[in-house]
Amino acid sequence: MTTPRYRGRLLMLAVVVVMLACDASQAVGQTARAYLNAPMSDLLMYSYTGVRSNTGGDDALPFNGVQTRNQTQSLIYSHIMDIFGRTGGPGVILPSMDLLSFNTDTDVISRRAGGLGDPLLTFDVNIFGAPALRWEDFKGWKPEPYLSLHTAVSFPLGLYDPSEEVNLGSNRYSFKVLLNYSYTGDEGKSWFDVYGGLRAFTTNSNFLNGNDLRQAPLGLFEAHYSRLVYERAWLGAGLMSTFGGAVDVNDQLVTPFQRTLRVGFSGGTPLWKGGTAIIGVNGTVARSQGASQDMVYILQVIQLL
Repeated sequence: MTTPRYRGRLLMLAVVVVMLACDASQAVGQTARAYLNAPMSDLLMYSYTGVRSNTGGDDALPFNGVQTRNQTQSLIYSHIMDIFGRTGGPGVILPSMDLLSFNTDTDVISRRAGGLGDPLLTFDVNIFGAPALRWEDFKGWKPEPYLSLHTAVSFPLGLYDPSEEVNLGSNRYSFKVLLNYSYTGDEGKSWFDVYGGLRAFTTNSNFLNGNDLRQAPLGLFEAHYSRLVYERAWLGAGLMSTFGGAVDVNDQLVTPFQRTLRVGFSGGTPLWKGGTAIIGVNGTVARSQGASQDMVYILQVIQLL
């Protein structure tokens, strides 16, 4: 039987990244426990993502013969509120990037850039299982299975040079819709998380000095299992996949239908009252020809205000 003291620590562990897109990077995989419930409040988060890939600042868009080292630091704010009795609310993600790209055939640096990436606005709402609670009521709430909806819109405000193939900004809008279902049978000691979504893109009409770059919608699917390994810490493992996202330039196919599979590991622990740290790593283990290939390192520090 769960003691009140132990249950209190479980609930603190549940205060992770509720109701917001976890990171400015939208396609490279997330961590376990990415959308757990939290009390009504304001949430501030610092996120660091280090990516080694064949993409640029937009991780959905692969390039042939390119290898990139991209470090993204994001400041994320979310307002957790009552929406018809369910947890939800708006949020904003502001990414700053440092990118180094080189040609894989010649090992010559082809692009070095730093600055603002494409910011995102998010809106999220629980469908069932995560009621909107104030902190005093949240302390006594028993975690239960839940389903929630998450949306994000990225704006083409990041640094973009139309003469370069690899950029920080994407010069296009993108729209992401994601559902997550999270199941616990032991009041939050262990969680099984499933994330499924779709990301769509507008046309970049100034790719390499005036060309039209179009990309088909990109599907996303992830499954994670995590469990408390000590009173104040959890560990998790998961599988992540993407599919779709074919790319054409001036109606000429350059990247066919993409299929990728990643394996990831993550863990988290409370730091102080209302504060949590999460670390994660994931990497591509299988992909179709021309698809993205990534190794991703994640560090997140979350604070309820």
